[in-house]
Amino acid sequence: HCVTGVQTCALPISAPTTVISFGSSGCVPCWHEWPQLGAQARRWGAKGTPVYIIVIEETAANQARLYDYFRDLSSEGLVVLHDHNGLIADSFDVAALPTTLLVDAGRNVILRREGMTATLVDELDKAISGLSQPSPRGEQ
Repeated sequence: HCVTGVQTCALPISAPTTVISFGSSGCVPCWHEWPQLGAQARRWGAKGTPVYIIVIEETAANQARLYDYFRDLSSEGLVVLHDHNGLIADSFDVAALPTTLLVDAGRNVILRREGMTATLVDELDKAISGLSQPSPRGEQ
């Protein structure tokens, strides 16, 4: 069982699309990106796209600092998980922080952005909206 922000666990992906952002306390761009993703988590969640922040941390002090930060951020729909051993990050070939992904239920990467980009939220919005739209008649 996962305890948000405290325990390492497997990433539960069952939704048609899921946003996953990997970061750490030492990643300055992550601190800028996380509130942006948090601000969208409720809206994207209502469209069936959960938002996960995967924190890669080595020390208990940093874990506690980030736990307090995300509690204070209090973004509804934002799930924060700790990846102490880096297994979740490794499973998605994360080489740089932040790395933000949009994946399907089969864990296939639909969108991948490494480093902070000013257009990340817009790109995710467009991809999520495009995937949730029914296809026009006659197209499959």
